Amino acid sequence: MKSRSWYTFLDVREVKMFDGKNIRKWRTKLKLTQEELAIKLHVDRTIISKWENNVIIPSIENLQLMSKIFGISLDKFLNEKNIKFKSVINIIIVILMVMFIVIIIVQNLHLLF
Repeated sequence: MKSRSWYTFLDVREVKMFDGKNIRKWRTKLKLTQEELAIKLHVDRTIISKWENNVIIPSIENLQLMSKIFGISLDKFLNEKNIKFKSVINIIIVILMVMFIVIIIVQNLHLLF
């Protein structure tokens, strides 16, 4: 039996924040036309256009193929916005922690003198 990636079992509805603009971004980075990408994926060029404009969502199999063509992990391809969002959240958490420490120090400053 052929081993299957966990990605094979994902439901497209579970792909959060997928943005077709990622397809356009990575396609243009490789200097591929919609037609050239469509040929590699064995789909019609209009399908690529619909994916890029978020009219329809590609199947998990097509997402896997595109990530291989683009030379990036499927996780990065699907969650580029999530990665940026998580980075912003981490920065906010650090700032809040620093503010909390400063407040504690200021409140207890009188104990130092």
